[in-house]
Amino acid sequence: LLLLLPPLAAVLSPKEEPTLRLTALSLLDSLLSAEGFLAAPEWAEMGEHVLAAMLLPNAVWRAGKPAEHVRLASYSCVQKLLSADAISGEQLGAHMGGALPLLVAGGGDDNHE
Repeated sequence: LLLLLPPLAAVLSPKEEPTLRLTALSLLDSLLSAEGFLAAPEWAEMGEHVLAAMLLPNAVWRAGKPAEHVRLASYSCVQKLLSADAISGEQLGAHMGGALPLLVAGGGDDNHE
């Protein structure tokens, strides 16, 4: 886990191409769905970093269909983190000021479910 997340975080930088970020978010989505991934002992330290540095920056609205797909993939990962209780209330609370407007704004995406 500790070896996987740093390169994944670099690829998920908003400076990277949307198709590359979408691929990385798809991988992260699969990992978050994998049994045992969130149960790793290191996860307690890394969960907040994944939310703040990898997912929320990709939830920022940008124009275009590729950017929309990146946002939706980011929302999917956030939803998996929250439904699995993979981050603590304190960790989530520390980022709620920045996260809430992004997630609410995402409700306006055309194909957002």
